[in-house]
Amino acid sequence: MQQMLPMQAVFSSLLSLFLRFTTPQPSLVTTFHVPRRLRCCLYYPPSYTTTSKRPYPVYINLHGGGFDAGTPESDGEFCAFLAERADCIVCSPEYRLAPEYPYPAALQDCLAALDWVEQTLQPPRIALEGFSVGGTFALSVAQLQTSKLSSVVAVFPSPMDLSENSVHDFTNKDPMKRNMYHEAYLLSTSRDSLTDPLLSPAYAVRSELPPSVLFIAARFDPNIQDLLKFMEKMKAEKGFIGKVYEDVFHGWVNVPDSLGFFLGAERKEKKWDAFRLIAQEIKKGFYV
Repeated sequence: MQQMLPMQAVFSSLLSLFLRFTTPQPSLVTTFHVPRRLRCCLYYPPSYTTTSKRPYPVYINLHGGGFDAGTPESDGEFCAFLAERADCIVCSPEYRLAPEYPYPAALQDCLAALDWVEQTLQPPRIALEGFSVGGTFALSVAQLQTSKLSSVVAVFPSPMDLSENSVHDFTNKDPMKRNMYHEAYLLSTSRDSLTDPLLSPAYAVRSELPPSVLFIAARFDPNIQDLLKFMEKMKAEKGFIGKVYEDVFHGWVNVPDSLGFFLGAERKEKKWDAFRLIAQEIKKGFYV
């Protein structure tokens, strides 16, 4: 397992404990090596049996957390839903966190998780998705492993642009709210590398991404201008679907139903609408 800084360890422990009692638990927790050992949560569909010889497609979920937080269990509600709705195995892997492990450690771990899925589960098709910074990682991995993926899904990916060209709603308010997460991740990078599409997916081109790209944004997202700019750039491209949900904030889909009072009925319904949209588009790539 990776070693975490004290505050990271406390946060992750409390989050894991909370999610254990409020969201569906994985069907199996296993490990993969990169070469260090990292956890991987697997969620099986109802049709899955240990004796079945049927090959299931696999959906890889990359959790969010601003580069320095989050756990594989963070998206348990979504992972369990998608496994059932898309009739697939969902894999939610751990990756190393900043600032102890800056770029490219997390990206390397996400690539290793994809390799582990391909070699161990041997699925007929693989889709990749992430929430927040997990969406950023998903777009980066997709550029490197396009041929292995049927789809990539990015849900309010943040950040999209780490360069000075980024338009961020916090810039003129409190720059530290924007920079403290980014700086922790960029300890080993140079200014010239910040427009590299692997660091800043805003600079990615359609031909370097899988056949199906689903992009979901929240209107009240600090990075909404970068997200809208990317959607405008991609909207005419084949296989790209972009949707902006109004009157919702960054991370709203990650609030479990057990805290539904925090979202309210309308935002809760939009969360499940987003989940259904993802399942619908993923199934098109899985079962063509």
